[in-house]
Amino acid sequence: MEKEPTNTAGKTKGTGRSHHGISLPRKREKRKLIYMIRHGVAVHNIPDAATGKLPDQADVRLTDTPLVPYGEQQAQLAGKKVRHDLKQRRIDMVVSSPLTRCLQTSLFAFPPGQNEALYYCHEGVREAYGMHYPDKR
Repeated sequence: MEKEPTNTAGKTKGTGRSHHGISLPRKREKRKLIYMIRHGVAVHNIPDAATGKLPDQADVRLTDTPLVPYGEQQAQLAGKKVRHDLKQRRIDMVVSSPLTRCLQTSLFAFPPGQNEALYYCHEGVREAYGMHYPDKR
């Protein structure tokens, strides 16, 4: 019986899997690649021009804040980077929190009509439910 060639780690070349020294055939794996993107800069992330301090997160006026123009640009750039990384692979699904800034980020990053992705909005992927108004809607 001829011994299969091994790499420097002692694993069998070509099969990709080894179990107690026994070479196993490769399984055809179905894998999904998942990218997680944080929302772009939103109103509550912008420091006051005069003081340099961030807004008071307990201010009710900051409830579910939208992206600022720079945040929109960040989202577009993030989407471009993901599409570049994926090369020819298609985007199957875009999942987003229901917060406005997150929905905006999803739509700026992956504009409908430019892909065949399903868009799914779910409370379970929200930021922590805290006492701060930007996390409320």
